[in-house]
Amino acid sequence: MIKSGYDWASGQAYTDRVVPSFVYPSDAKGAAWAHESPYLPPGWEEGSPVGANSLKHMAMRKTLLDQRPLTAAHFASVPWELANYLWDCLGRCGKRTLYMWKIFATAYPREFREIATLHSLKTPSKKIPLRDYFQLVKSPSLSWGTVVTIFTDHADLAGLVDVSKVTNIVALDIRSPPPPPPSRSKSKPIGAEDGPPIVRLTDRVVRSWGELALTGGAFKHLRTLTLRFQNETTPQIFAYLDHFPSLEVFIAVGCSLFTVVNAGILAKRYGWEVFEDDGKKTKITKKSVHELYTDHISDTTTVPDSERSMVTSLPLLEFSLGTPETRQPRGQIAVWFYRPLRDTNAGMPSRKRTAEPDPQKLPTIKKQRSKPVIKKSNKNVDMAGLLTEFQR
Repeated sequence: MIKSGYDWASGQAYTDRVVPSFVYPSDAKGAAWAHESPYLPPGWEEGSPVGANSLKHMAMRKTLLDQRPLTAAHFASVPWELANYLWDCLGRCGKRTLYMWKIFATAYPREFREIATLHSLKTPSKKIPLRDYFQLVKSPSLSWGTVVTIFTDHADLAGLVDVSKVTNIVALDIRSPPPPPPSRSKSKPIGAEDGPPIVRLTDRVVRSWGELALTGGAFKHLRTLTLRFQNETTPQIFAYLDHFPSLEVFIAVGCSLFTVVNAGILAKRYGWEVFEDDGKKTKITKKSVHELYTDHISDTTTVPDSERSMVTSLPLLEFSLGTPETRQPRGQIAVWFYRPLRDTNAGMPSRKRTAEPDPQKLPTIKKQRSKPVIKKSNKNVDMAGLLTEFQR
């Protein structure tokens, strides 16, 4: 709502624009503040050693004192120069939160990506339900791309299926703890484990992803998928991954059913290719999914697709839940599958794709159509015969 007014004391005309926002009662913070604080540090730049603060400085403190009521709509009429000043102030006080990063990425899609191309939210422990994390990092308007790393000791199978709700996800890494060394496994009975059983990705979860990709548009922008120590997944998942229209890279690290021996056979059977070791990917097991994604899009020649180019240029939000292993087991087998960019029929399996009709053959087909047969009238039929025909 816009309201115009006049200040009789100063003689200035003004316009008020009321933007509705949700105000938390008392000290309630909500899921957005489970790991960060929305308040300015106490006493930060509150006074000035040379006199009173400027009106600009006081307005800045008033705006950033509590980030919770702010929305992207509040910055609809704010010029980028002033918003950039606020972002610099947030950097000085150490309050560049995920909440404010999302607001600026939405309100200033072109300008903000030039100064803040990446924001990271890495938490070793889960403080809110997994679905709330996915709600925080998704962007239905595609204002940013999300890179997700999930350690399965912080998730269940239903939570893994809910990854599909992050509609702007561009890279996904599912990790499980590596198996214990042989010396340790021999000293323990079969089936004995420390703590609760570890959840691992299954073919059923990937099949659910594929069905959601076909029916609900999930994983529309996913470019890279990495599975680490997922020994319950089988090569059958290739049939489900074919429903991911933008997926180009699939990396299996330490997965017992994806080995260097059968990689070539699987790639040929399901329409993929296997990357040969060219010296660049020898350390892929130690790279994060964000590094794998950025390396891939920098090495790949972009096809003339405006949507893919737009997604590639988006700022990235890196979300990681869990603690990586401090020691990586030796002799990890990493298999890197690659699938070239496909056309608009990429969402359909190759065996179901329909060929477009050849325009040059359309006239020929038209000529072969039979002409309508006109039934000749019988002039010798009398009036009684005509009445009989009508009564039939």
